[in-house]
Amino acid sequence: MNIDDVKRLTGIATNEVKMNQAKAVVETFIGRIESEIAGRDLEWFERMVAWQVAYMTENDIFTTANVESIRQDDSTVKFNKNFSVSPLVITATRHLSWKVAVGQVQMSPWVSHRAIPEWYLW
Repeated sequence: MNIDDVKRLTGIATNEVKMNQAKAVVETFIGRIESEIAGRDLEWFERMVAWQVAYMTENDIFTTANVESIRQDDSTVKFNKNFSVSPLVITATRHLSWKVAVGQVQMSPWVSHRAIPEWYLW
């Protein structure tokens, strides 16, 4: 993954520092470092890093207070609990092979029901 890949996937220009920060955030979130990831999971990892760079461009995750809500007078403001990780990264995590529950079949939404072998449908 390099700076050009981030630009191609998100349209956002970045630098090595921001990309390394985003990579560290994604690695922490998914529980694996890049050298432990291969194949299809590596493609998802690269997309997640690009999306995290884009998210960090708009959100300063290192200085934002970790609060769930703020109350003043009669008003309450509730915040997303996971403010440091891009919503796209959270969604993409479901596609990682080690995050799929045992016995759960993960299929592309473009695969038709008829493409599944009959012996698989009990």
